[in-house]
Amino acid sequence: MTKPLVRLPLQAEGLSIGREVVLAEPLPRDTYRVRSIPAYVYGLAAEDTVRILDRDTGSFDLVKRGGQVTIRVFVDGTLTRPDVRALVDAVSSAGGLHELGRNDDDPEGISLLMISLDVKLGFSKIESLMRTVAGPDVRWEYGNVYDADGAPLNWWAH
Repeated sequence: MTKPLVRLPLQAEGLSIGREVVLAEPLPRDTYRVRSIPAYVYGLAAEDTVRILDRDTGSFDLVKRGGQVTIRVFVDGTLTRPDVRALVDAVSSAGGLHELGRNDDDPEGISLLMISLDVKLGFSKIESLMRTVAGPDVRWEYGNVYDADGAPLNWWAH
């Protein structure tokens, strides 16, 4: 029997409230396996295991990487565009997951799509998938590949 997921507020950068709620599976010793794709908790991915340090602030330690690469895709307009749908199909075909962070019904607004892919695919394959939506109205970034200064984290090389 699987354990029920809990809503876990984690410290996040760039949010006025300072925390993002992710879905997580409780594990022993105040640790949790992240089960949703973090949008603003940089350095973290689905399937990573964290230990909560301070429940009030949401501070945590990363205990174990789950092998997933997080990608945030910012789209001018809605996520129902054919190129975005093609990306979602390609991600699914590659065994990845996606979550809609926000789908702006306003064609002038910005929508957010979060993607999780196994690092074993390789960065060249991941970047090839991301070229599905190449253009000035789409921007994407890795969520757990680089640190705040832009240096590679290299967790996949261990």
